[in-house]
Amino acid sequence: AELLDIRFPHELEAARNELVARDLIAYEDGIYQVLDLPVGSPRKGRDSSPDRALRSSSSLPPVRRTVLREAASDLESVKQLLERWGWSRR
Repeated sequence: AELLDIRFPHELEAARNELVARDLIAYEDGIYQVLDLPVGSPRKGRDSSPDRALRSSSSLPPVRRTVLREAASDLESVKQLLERWGWSRR
């Protein structure tokens, strides 16, 4: 919230709900978990093999179970998404 200059609880809740809806984070009872990117994400220079993705996701205690979905062709960073929705720092 501080990084994005969010001052009101409803702003934080709206941003959190958008990230949950896009399967970027899980949130339950005040606990956040950043979810793994889909296996097919177009990341260059990193090992994005299915074995690596399964190892990393199984080592984290899940807040909720999610199903890996097909990667979108144009993944954006959380910061870019928030800026597009008008949540950029002023």
